[in-house]
Amino acid sequence: MEINRVLLEENKPFSLKEEIDFSYVDFSKLNLRGLPKCVCEATFTQYESLLRVKLHVKAEVIAICAYTLEDVLLPIEVNDEIDFTDDSEMEGEAIYEKSNIISLDDYVLSLILAKIPPRVVKKGAKRPDSGNGYRVLSEEELENEKKTDRTSPFDVLDNLDL
Repeated sequence: MEINRVLLEENKPFSLKEEIDFSYVDFSKLNLRGLPKCVCEATFTQYESLLRVKLHVKAEVIAICAYTLEDVLLPIEVNDEIDFTDDSEMEGEAIYEKSNIISLDDYVLSLILAKIPPRVVKKGAKRPDSGNGYRVLSEEELENEKKTDRTSPFDVLDNLDL
């Protein structure tokens, strides 16, 4: 989604609704399978050197279940407001963008990624059981074990004859 600041009338909101295609993004490093649907509604208002963008984003993310590694369709909805400026003196108050044409795709993607929980679990999925030679622990169990077990892997060095 792009907007040309020059075409906007000052103090007059302009609305735009567009579907954004993120098929070019490599989500494998983000532990996601993809983002098949993203609809963005934006209202742009130009005030002298400030462009205020109000965003409403609805997206569907295909995340990976932490327990089963199966796909989980995760609906995401985000409302946000972003200010852009072409005045370098206002850089601390708004995002400085020298160009008149502003692309919102990267900002929208960042907002979506920020809404995804760090651990996604498919409805009804259960934590795998421990097996022969390995244990599966929750974060809480691991933290409790770290607190109670004070042995260090370096303790074996005390028994060495040098």
